[in-house]
Amino acid sequence: MIVKLNIIVMKTKRFFIRSLVIASSLILGYWGITFFLDRVNTSLVYYKSGETLVIGRHAVEAVSLPQLPDNQIRNVILFIGDGMGLSHLTAARTNLMGPDGRLHIEQMPVTGLVATHSADDLITDSAAAGTALSCGVKTTNGSIGVDANGQRHITILEAARDAGLSTGLITTTSLADATPAVFASHVRSRGMKAEIALQMLRARVNVLFGEGEYFYPKTDPRSERKDNENPLTLAQELGYTIIDNKEDLPNAEANFLLGLFEDLTTDRMKPEMQAPVLTPSLVELTDKALALLSCNTKGFFLMVEAEGVDHGSHVNRPDYFIEHLKNFDAAVKVAIDFALQDKHTLVLVTADHETGGLNLLDGSPASGQFEVAWATDRHSGQPVPLFAFGPHAMRFTGLKDNTEIPKIVAELMNLDNFPKD
Repeated sequence: MIVKLNIIVMKTKRFFIRSLVIASSLILGYWGITFFLDRVNTSLVYYKSGETLVIGRHAVEAVSLPQLPDNQIRNVILFIGDGMGLSHLTAARTNLMGPDGRLHIEQMPVTGLVATHSADDLITDSAAAGTALSCGVKTTNGSIGVDANGQRHITILEAARDAGLSTGLITTTSLADATPAVFASHVRSRGMKAEIALQMLRARVNVLFGEGEYFYPKTDPRSERKDNENPLTLAQELGYTIIDNKEDLPNAEANFLLGLFEDLTTDRMKPEMQAPVLTPSLVELTDKALALLSCNTKGFFLMVEAEGVDHGSHVNRPDYFIEHLKNFDAAVKVAIDFALQDKHTLVLVTADHETGGLNLLDGSPASGQFEVAWATDRHSGQPVPLFAFGPHAMRFTGLKDNTEIPKIVAELMNLDNFPKD
């Protein structure tokens, strides 16, 4: 299939930037324009607004999961679909299984909405939104685990760790990226990824799964570090078992496991969306983390992030975000199945922000197609969905500020040391 490229520039004052983008494309070619776009925050997008998608025919019966008894909560699994709004879920459901089907996420019986603004902007970034979800405080865009004044705040993961629970972080992007970073590090800028990687190891998170370019020393060709620190040596000193391939994942047994994998989120500028054969899926990573963390009878806290919706929406590419949202939904099912059996596990699914201002404009089952349109190639200020399943799930109904979510979790888990200034 021939993919048509289209440059989206939302404001008139960016005309000069667009001219430079076009000029760079003519002079530098694909790699030159990609390098340029990464630095001016202007996206090269695949599709025009109004792209037509196929309506799926594989309907899943629209039956909600049962509400579980309000037992004492021992475990919390927090899923964050980066950039995932209500329209992303609707588009994925409609395309994958038809308008009458249901994603596993949508079968969760309790729903709510989350307001996402940061301390300094109605449009949040992942760092500020993630800090709200982890620390329960508003902060400025770009800040990690600190408030708007730069003061450190304990995270919900750190509070769980200090209470003797096991902890885990999974992401399909860099482990030093904003969303995983906010749960186990504290810096003024999300760009301090070399320092974030060291802090995450020192936070003694039991399971760390993600891409690892800031965990390798600079002598490693996979590394993005510029300093002389060797996080792998630090990890070994702290008792971590380190794996970097799919084959070692099933048999890895350790109290502290660092899994560094490549290509967990595929290149959004290429038509192929299937991860390499040797890359573990989000389902496999989630399943392994649950097997390890559930060995602690006191309980655990696990955060699972999927990056693909945000990546695809920044380039206005619906086929991309739908494929990655399908994988995210499959990982959520793993957690739901665990919670159904355990009866003491709360599963939450939400987003840090919406990306793209996505809307569905037209379509009908008779035509077999529907139309999507984008308002932007950046984040928007839309509230994001919140789904809950498990004991005390009803606490997450209604409109919540993102800072409320970790506070409710701490209360339900009896974490008396959270929040703490």
